[in-house]
Amino acid sequence: MKTFAILLSFTFLTFLSSSAQSDLKKSGSTFAGGCSATYTYNASGAWVDFTADVVDSTWSYDWDFGDGNTGSGSMGFNFYQASGTYNVCLTVTDTSNNCTSTFCDSITVVIPVCNSTFTYTTDSTGTYYFQAQPDTGGFQYFWDFGDGNFTQGDSAANLFQTSGSYYVCLYTNDSVNGCNSSFCDTLDVFVPVNCSATFFTFPQNGSATFIVQGMNPGMTYQFDFGDSTTGAPNNFGFVMHNYPAGGVYNVCLNVIDSASGCTSSFCDTIVVPACVISADFVVTNLPNGQIKTDALQAGFQYQFTWLILPSPDDTLVTGFGRDTLTHTFTSNGLKTVCLQVTDLLSSACRDSICKFVMVSGIGIEEYNQLNSSFSLYPNPSNELLNIRYSLDDQKTVSVTITDLTGKAVLRTENEKALAGEHTTSINIEELASGTYLLQLQAGDLTINRKFTKN
Repeated sequence: MKTFAILLSFTFLTFLSSSAQSDLKKSGSTFAGGCSATYTYNASGAWVDFTADVVDSTWSYDWDFGDGNTGSGSMGFNFYQASGTYNVCLTVTDTSNNCTSTFCDSITVVIPVCNSTFTYTTDSTGTYYFQAQPDTGGFQYFWDFGDGNFTQGDSAANLFQTSGSYYVCLYTNDSVNGCNSSFCDTLDVFVPVNCSATFFTFPQNGSATFIVQGMNPGMTYQFDFGDSTTGAPNNFGFVMHNYPAGGVYNVCLNVIDSASGCTSSFCDTIVVPACVISADFVVTNLPNGQIKTDALQAGFQYQFTWLILPSPDDTLVTGFGRDTLTHTFTSNGLKTVCLQVTDLLSSACRDSICKFVMVSGIGIEEYNQLNSSFSLYPNPSNELLNIRYSLDDQKTVSVTITDLTGKAVLRTENEKALAGEHTTSINIEELASGTYLLQLQAGDLTINRKFTKN
């Protein structure tokens, strides 16, 4: 919600100079020793901009906006949080002529209200369609769907991925009058269930291990092992079955979702070898979410197949002589590593084993350090945009700027940056006025920030 509050505030500022309902007033004149602290101001709803009547590059200008906020420079800008009367003071100092002048005047701020609500409908796919009410021309509408997705416009659509309660908010902005409001509602979303499932098979001497792919804990799974027996997988989707003899078997997985009435079946033919072979391996945890696996099976005739689960780390590696594997995980949690060893001299002879590996602490400390040191200024900007950040070690750094549709409008080349603090400037003078997203990529770490081009 903070992101939208900043976005709305920046949008208001863009329209200050063109507001048709601006309130232009000029205070009286006061001189003290040759320097003058008089000013004029333009009020547009909550936004008020101030301009000193006399501008001299050798003078300093200090503003007290009467609401606890202050500013400096010959021009001052302030966003008032509430309607009311405020005493605004400007102090001008000319140190070369030992001159100081202060002038105060009362201003009245009136913040209009633009209340909006929304209606919605849905379809069989789980997509929800939203419509702002009322749909007022000239208003800007920003949506937060409560599932990490955002968009803008008087109407919007969102496909929720899972069933549940979502807090959906509509933010309304009338940039002409400086008016903004928000309306939120809790939606109980039901997403239609797809109960289809497949499975991996690891045959071995006299038995086979089956792993359900895409398992949903709310559904019922039952294997028909093809030898007149059945069985269910455990909570992790694993089941091992002992066969009376080696041979070819047709195995089926039947899936039932009792809540939606969805049923599905998937069948596959497997070959259970009669030879004796034993697969096993050891796992070594390395820094930065990396592991190394070493197969205990040895011999020139063996082919090793490694399987890494679950998504997004799904990896299937097959190769002659691949008795070791190094893998870098992209997420923390409980992972599954499986090894299948195949005797190339007998294609029907293979054995497999699966083990659990706990991965934790990937990128947390390094990302927090980069995030805490990152700053983007000035924001809004109309020429140069400065980026400040700090690195623990040397990384390749690049910057990409996209508009709100995701189109890249500016990109810097990859550059190597040493450990320590860095400040870089990007010229955005050629960009059109509006809101953009800046992404800093430092090695495997990514920081995103919004900014406004005046």
